[in-house]
Amino acid sequence: MGAGVLGFDPALLRSIAERVGTPTYVYSGNLIRAQYHALQDALKDVPHRICYSVKANGNIGVLKVLKALGAGADIVSVGELRRALAAGFEASSIVFSGVGKTAPELEEAIRAGVGFLNIESSAELDAVIAVARRLKKRASLGIRVNPDVATETHPYTKTGEKTAKFGVPYDEVVSVARRVAAEPLFTLRGLAMHLGSQITDVEPYHRGTVKLLELVTALRASGIGTVEALDVGGGLGVRYHNEKAPSPRDFADAVAPPTLPRRERRRTRHQSAVPQACRWQGFRRSGRGDDGLRAAQPLQCPSRDRLPQGRQSSRGGGQRRGPDL
Repeated sequence: MGAGVLGFDPALLRSIAERVGTPTYVYSGNLIRAQYHALQDALKDVPHRICYSVKANGNIGVLKVLKALGAGADIVSVGELRRALAAGFEASSIVFSGVGKTAPELEEAIRAGVGFLNIESSAELDAVIAVARRLKKRASLGIRVNPDVATETHPYTKTGEKTAKFGVPYDEVVSVARRVAAEPLFTLRGLAMHLGSQITDVEPYHRGTVKLLELVTALRASGIGTVEALDVGGGLGVRYHNEKAPSPRDFADAVAPPTLPRRERRRTRHQSAVPQACRWQGFRRSGRGDDGLRAAQPLQCPSRDRLPQGRQSSRGGGQRRGPDL
């Protein structure tokens, strides 16, 4: 291919330009499908759903391709909610995250019945409570956790460290969850995190996943047993210059083993003895600088009597207490 044609057949591009004019954007459906399947295959050992980050590209045609593949949608605004619904996504397959959601946005999301409305702060929970009570409608909530996990990326795109404005601080999650559980209109369905964008080292994903699982155990100890999903978010880095971009397999090896039963864990390449509270079902890939495949979503939690009696550290084999929350 000549310079500037990005791997497309030049005759095809000329034909499109003649038909619809320029400038115009051309997307490869086959490349989107290939990226999706690479991620799907890497995560085949754990129940999961890939959710596409609509903020990466809200083109309705792109969204329809991903919907046909079985993806869910991850959104951060009511405009993206409308686009996802217009593309055919079921409301139950939509995750609504992001800081600064307005009351009208919350109302539209609750009326639509989004699968996960992720709470970013105790103040946002106040707003969601007010809207839900006024509407007298039930809502499925998640809590976005700030896991205080450091990443090596641009400081403006670090979103999982304690100093970031995003998410409920790790040591406040149980108290926020208790408030959610106390509301008869709410069901707490998930815990989420987003570590940042353009992340080229997968180890922070592993540490963040372990922290989410520790919180699931702490919530169950507090009598909150409704959590059924872990939303493991952050943007896998892409190569701009000399970066080494992690593969979907690298990502899966970092986040899947902590959530697998011990007998299945032995088959993976990344050995780790960590708390087994739920079977993981999700990861995200998105954000500025990433290719937009963002995964998330439901995980099936075993009943209380199937949970392990002890939890082990991910480093060594000693017993380790959960967070004192």
